Amino acid sequence: MAATVLVIVVLGVFGHRDEIAEYASLAILFAGAVLAAGVNSATGWRAGLILSAPVATALIARLVYTVHHGPINDTVSTLIFFGTPLALLLATGGLIRPPRRAT
Repeated sequence: MAATVLVIVVLGVFGHRDEIAEYASLAILFAGAVLAAGVNSATGWRAGLILSAPVATALIARLVYTVHHGPINDTVSTLIFFGTPLALLLATGGLIRPPRRAT
């Protein structure tokens, strides 16, 4: 995880004006968390699911911005930045977990 943070800091320092650096840092955060927690573990998959929300939000925001050809209004911005992570987590079952019985 420390290597992930180091790579993100380096991307922020040397690529602070590049748009690709923003997406690369989100993707590296996502991959680093999954690898740190373990690919075959439930914790790793859950970390990947939670950290995929910022990646999806950034991509959808960029898509809307490109299609709209300029700034978007506050309502659409709110729907994108609050609705996308919630919809992603609800669609994949990330927020809904059945209670476990104590054994």
